[in-house]
Amino acid sequence: MMSRPDSKFSIGVQHAWASGHLRDQVRADGIDPASGKTGFEVTYADNLAQWLTIQPDLQWIRCPGSGRAASDAVVATLRLTASF
Repeated sequence: MMSRPDSKFSIGVQHAWASGHLRDQVRADGIDPASGKTGFEVTYADNLAQWLTIQPDLQWIRCPGSGRAASDAVVATLRLTASF
């Protein structure tokens, strides 16, 4: 951003495939296994001071825990980084 030259905005997509062993274990627990899980992420980092950075992060994860019936998960985090 022009007014915030040290800021960084990022988006990402990740996918993890579940192994056959994991799907067998999930199935043995009586859960219909998913082939994997997919996540979407948005994050922004900015310096509040020369020594302090703040970075909020929001993720939406489909099929967490590798079960098809699992509700989607939303994960929000806030990272503060101090440099001395």
